[in-house]
Amino acid sequence: MNKSLQLLIISMICLNVGSILAIVPSFDRTNENVTVIIGNSAVLPCFISNLGDHKVAWIKVANTDVLAIGDYKVTNDERIKLVHGYVTDWSLSIQPVNEEDSGEYICQINTEPQMVTRINLQVLLPPKIVEEKSTISPEPIREGDTLVLYCHTEGIPKPKVSWYFRKRHHSHSNSATLNSDRSVAQQQQQQQNGKQSASLPSPHHEQVLQEGDTLIIKNVSRYYSGVFECIANNSVPPAASRKIKVSVEFAPELRVQQEKVEQIVGQDARFECRIKANPLVNHYWMKDGRVIENGLTNLFDGAANHFKSGSDGETLKSSNKYEIVTYNQNSHEHLTISALIVKNVSKNDFGMYQCFAVNPHNISKIEVELKEIQVRRATSTTKAAVSRILVYNGVENNNNHKSHSNELNGLRLSTKPGVQSKQQRKTNSSSGRNSIDNDYFEHDLNENTLTLINSVETNLKSGSNVYQRFLLSICLFLLQLALF
Repeated sequence: MNKSLQLLIISMICLNVGSILAIVPSFDRTNENVTVIIGNSAVLPCFISNLGDHKVAWIKVANTDVLAIGDYKVTNDERIKLVHGYVTDWSLSIQPVNEEDSGEYICQINTEPQMVTRINLQVLLPPKIVEEKSTISPEPIREGDTLVLYCHTEGIPKPKVSWYFRKRHHSHSNSATLNSDRSVAQQQQQQQNGKQSASLPSPHHEQVLQEGDTLIIKNVSRYYSGVFECIANNSVPPAASRKIKVSVEFAPELRVQQEKVEQIVGQDARFECRIKANPLVNHYWMKDGRVIENGLTNLFDGAANHFKSGSDGETLKSSNKYEIVTYNQNSHEHLTISALIVKNVSKNDFGMYQCFAVNPHNISKIEVELKEIQVRRATSTTKAAVSRILVYNGVENNNNHKSHSNELNGLRLSTKPGVQSKQQRKTNSSSGRNSIDNDYFEHDLNENTLTLINSVETNLKSGSNVYQRFLLSICLFLLQLALF
């Protein structure tokens, strides 16, 4: 065989092989995974070269539904469309995507054997809190018990749940109040969008050091009364949140500023009873087994009829003698202050008063005593002996100093009005002969000095502080020294 024939045969074989290979279809890419957030558009890619006269079909594996064959859409779902932007593009578009669209799809060419490429579509779902499996409105819990809250969530991927406790602030500006009322979930969403970069969702929230669908706080305290919020986040906006209001109850705790209040007859006396309780069902004042009304029309009939108005059913009216003022100082601390004012104190008003506070957990009581301040009056003999003091108005002469001293000594010895010692009479006679150098003036002693001495003596007897008694003793000594 000559060389020309060999070249011809080889050329014919190569041409036939090239033509055979040119008509065999091929996929530009193999199996792929497509991830899209629910509600968005999903494009399932399928690029084919050298399709020739072959046909392309789209099939959903889960239910073997044929979606399209060639250029024709078989399904009636209007969301599904063939892209076919150019010759090799046989992609399938789904818009908008819903949860049921998740799964495996096949782009198939009817060759022999069939050629396929697989596309797995994953639809991401934002977090969702399942109502029937979560805590909505928990019953009040008693202090010291275990608090358990549930926040069951769903989503793809599985959400991460964090718990936050809303701090109570009793003084904020309007802007701070508005910020505290914003949903933490919305703030987390802004953070994901690059609008916020805070480590915690809000300055008014304190993160509880526990994560998961269930929050457990053992030996819960009253300070956990407030709003808890569970935040579910899986990086798919929006985050989900639920606010759960928790009330921690505790028995009443009472405190008074003074256990003993002293007052004189004719003045008003005031007592303050500071009550911490949750809940506070009732509070009232009593004296001598009778209730002092505080605006309630019916008396509280607590456990085992704890208190009654007295054997004769009498209550002490607050219209004239008594005034009761009640106000909440710190509602977030469950603090109530009840002030009792006893007007125009008389002898019958002195004694023990009781402040009561009632709730389902206990009936608490604290006592305060109203005591009379004893004001001792000077007798007529004492007044006569000390109510006339001679003040010397000249100190140039030593004899005059001596006369003045002698007269004061004589005054202390005198116990009856009008009685003078010999030294007094002698001094008076001497002063009469020298009226210019010895000029004395008389004045009456102010009774307020005696009242002040009596008050100091009373406080000295009742004082318990060592330093207080020491200072009162010095004051009493100086007053008596000035008086006598």
